[in-house]
Amino acid sequence: GGFTDGNKLRSDAPAILSLAGSWQIIDRLQVMAGWNYYFDKDAKIESLMGGDNMQKLSRNTLEYLFGAEFKVTEKFLLSAGIQFSNFGINDDYTNDLGFTNDSFMTGVGGKYSLTDKIDINFGYCYANYAPDKCVKEAGTPKETITRYERKTHNATVGVDFRF
Repeated sequence: GGFTDGNKLRSDAPAILSLAGSWQIIDRLQVMAGWNYYFDKDAKIESLMGGDNMQKLSRNTLEYLFGAEFKVTEKFLLSAGIQFSNFGINDDYTNDLGFTNDSFMTGVGGKYSLTDKIDINFGYCYANYAPDKCVKEAGTPKETITRYERKTHNATVGVDFRF
């Protein structure tokens, strides 16, 4: 029924409460921290399988972020950061058409200034998503299986131009 031609589903974006700060420890070193709270259960996101998926969550999403930048030289900057996302996912929310796993991400990057107006940026991110486990009801003894599991590696290079 969810794949009927012309079918429309409501998909609100949840409100977000964010807190963040940074501290310049020394001229060349800055650290940052952030916290995000997503009001997922107040958003309405209809499912292809029927109903409002967000009401199936056990709670709203929490994210914690930490990072640091170190200016190696006047032209070269290095950075690193971590992010932990905890989504309040449970077995009622998860299905084969859509799933989200808690995640822990780490990243490193840098910037090299070629001129006052041109920077080269580079970065790498590794995301480790928590495996979604469930108890397989069929058979004796009961068996815990992993349904969904994912790890990703991302790399990027970019150029900034200022006019």
